[in-house]
Amino acid sequence: MKLLVIGIDGATLDVMNPMMSEGKLPNIKKIADQGICKRMLSVYPPITYSAWTSFKTGLTPGEHGVFGFVEGAPYVSEETKVVNTKRRAFWDDLSDAGYKVGIVNVPTTYPPSKVNGVMISGLGTPSLRSNFTYPTNLKSKISWKFDVFPLKSKNLVDKLIDAEVRITSTVWYLHNQQEFDFFMVNFQGADIIQHANFGKEQALVEKMYSAIDYCIGDILSEITPDNIIIVSDHGLGPCQGEVRINEWLDQLGFLRLKKTPGYKNSFRTWMQENIWPLFHSTWITSLIKKKVNPAGWANLVDWENTVAYAGGYLGKIYVNKKGRELKGVVTSSQYNRVISSLINELNSWSLVEKVYKADELYQGKYQDLAPDLTVIFNEGWADFPGFGNGSIIYPSRRRGDHRMQGIFISTLKEVKIDCITDVAPVIKEMYKVEY
Repeated sequence: MKLLVIGIDGATLDVMNPMMSEGKLPNIKKIADQGICKRMLSVYPPITYSAWTSFKTGLTPGEHGVFGFVEGAPYVSEETKVVNTKRRAFWDDLSDAGYKVGIVNVPTTYPPSKVNGVMISGLGTPSLRSNFTYPTNLKSKISWKFDVFPLKSKNLVDKLIDAEVRITSTVWYLHNQQEFDFFMVNFQGADIIQHANFGKEQALVEKMYSAIDYCIGDILSEITPDNIIIVSDHGLGPCQGEVRINEWLDQLGFLRLKKTPGYKNSFRTWMQENIWPLFHSTWITSLIKKKVNPAGWANLVDWENTVAYAGGYLGKIYVNKKGRELKGVVTSSQYNRVISSLINELNSWSLVEKVYKADELYQGKYQDLAPDLTVIFNEGWADFPGFGNGSIIYPSRRRGDHRMQGIFISTLKEVKIDCITDVAPVIKEMYKVEY
């Protein structure tokens, strides 16, 4: 095998470097000592769907069109649709060139491609009833589960470790069946445990990393690839509080709500039932199994008097644009004035580090799908699009939140990797496949 790629979702050198120095990650350190160990930039937004799509394509979100978990602006239709993440990946090109490939548990790979080899899809797979393997008969030959791990689950770290061990066993099984030219496996547990425990119960975080290191050692005891890459889609760091952008927009008059009794509590309930679980579980089955109807929160908004609203995650603000949103009111001639007003107000907010217009942050044919404004909050502050019953700032429900700096560790010595979009071209060059 020419190359083995190991994904560790959410991995950060802020945790790994001290652990490697203390001898707690011996297998990862052995790989790092042979070549490169560095921080690698994610893309914006540094969220699983966007970042792994950039990893597999070598494209930015403006070029591949995946900006989060849902398609486009949140209120452009009666139903919020899960974004289609199927994009041609570098392993498809390797496969077409005749190389045998194996892909296991990588996010955004559902439905699995008909590759020259095998694929078991990862985050984004609806259920065990779906065709999540290629070939399809592989499903009956492996012991596989799609686990849901709420952040407050009892014995969360042990459940996550069990999942990683099952994945490792599947890798063994596949390699006993056939030889591969390229193989990739992804471990999801570090992301989840850091969201739940970063900085609070750091021993649990380290336990998760140590378990993944052990799994890597087990894989390498069976497989001897010529080269190894370990990569993460983004990093994580401590989260000290949450910001409710729609509450802020409401208080400043950009968004108006219908003044019905309990309207904010109703919105909060809808968010808890339909949106927050997306960020509190491994699998977003609650959204994938059924399309989420936004009427629960949209009916609370006075759209005729609303010019902007927040949707999704990581600072996305959309103008209520006529001709795009269902009940848009902002005309093309008014659009720039609304954008300027929002930027002026956001720049005066002490928690805001930077505000980007869509064309400042994204280039490419999908730029029109990007949020009109993206707000970067000061490090340690997470944002959610909900309301706060008069309060903009809330204690964070999660101990850790995403950071732009992920990891790149490899036995390769002479490669230039600065951003996650650099990885696909490097791999294709290794196999002499045209990019």
